[in-house]
Amino acid sequence: MLNTLTKLAMASSLMVFAGFAVDDWFGQLFGWHNHLWEMLDLPGQSITPPVFLVLFGAAITLAGLVGLALSYIAIWRILSDGKLQDFRLLARRLKRMAYGFIAFWLSNYLVFGGVRTLLAQYILTTEDVAIIWDPFSPDLVFAITAVALLAIATMMERAWQAEDETQHFL
Repeated sequence: MLNTLTKLAMASSLMVFAGFAVDDWFGQLFGWHNHLWEMLDLPGQSITPPVFLVLFGAAITLAGLVGLALSYIAIWRILSDGKLQDFRLLARRLKRMAYGFIAFWLSNYLVFGGVRTLLAQYILTTEDVAIIWDPFSPDLVFAITAVALLAIATMMERAWQAEDETQHFL
């Protein structure tokens, strides 16, 4: 039951994130709307942002979504294989999950820090725009979890080696 709910949550959240990404970045690129300013917590502008910044932000967001998808696929396979999966395969999946989480964290950090800062220079109003650099945002949990997963993956590799040696010894 918990595995099914987790898989449903992963599929749903990936679809929602991808939907918002398509709407935000490609909607801006194709002229469907001009919501990018508000999405990045900047004052609304009547001008459209430069195309190269929209493409840059879309590419970073896509990299983060790919990372999240890789993490979700790894989790899905770990949950599907259950208790009998090979330690080495589990280690590879944990590493893939960790690197995907790092990509997702870095993507969010670059979009809401870097791309937002680059877009702030195109604001026409006299409003002061705070440059946000928050190394301790809640998204940092993804990076911390990823480092822990990499450590666990290393231990799983060692467990596989021990199991392999035991099987060859017997």
